[in-house]
Amino acid sequence: MNGGISTYASVWGCTQAILGVTAGNLVGAAKLLKIKKYISALGGVGEAVRLMWGASFSYEKMMALGGALGALAGELSGVTAVRNECFQ
Repeated sequence: MNGGISTYASVWGCTQAILGVTAGNLVGAAKLLKIKKYISALGGVGEAVRLMWGASFSYEKMMALGGALGALAGELSGVTAVRNECFQ
């Protein structure tokens, strides 16, 4: 329970899902380049996941924060493994 919001997302699962997407061919090349760009702007996968954790893995909170984090959340929300590990 975090601030009244319950989440089953985990830092470890989310990190693994993002690394899997960026290392594999699970998404198209253009989407992959966007995801990598946003992750780099946030300071790497670890920092991106820490920021998502700080937003309670809530898609709405990340979109409200905007910038690279909001854009990354938007790109990742369509990737099944990441969506399941980071946003549910």
